[in-house]
Amino acid sequence: MVLRVVPSVMYSTVQAAIDDSSSGDSIKILAGKFDGFAVTAGKDNLKIFGCGVGRTIIEGAPAQGGDDGVVVSADQTSLQGFTVQGFQMTEFVSFLIPMF
Repeated sequence: MVLRVVPSVMYSTVQAAIDDSSSGDSIKILAGKFDGFAVTAGKDNLKIFGCGVGRTIIEGAPAQGGDDGVVVSADQTSLQGFTVQGFQMTEFVSFLIPMF
């Protein structure tokens, strides 16, 4: 597992960090405003987390290949701690929550 930090000397965008990641890695998005991103199939089990709602904001350019701010097509992706705003939702998103 590798922790990648955005922004940093190595990664100026969230997408660059995702593209360089392997399954199981974590991406920490620092406070600020960032363009949208896509987590593609094969990048399973990524953990992407920000510095908190209202502090880490996804807005600006949409994710690659669409109009949405965040697109996830990988399995077991964890997203938390950021705000996504200013995008037009083009697909309905549903989440399955396991019952214990």
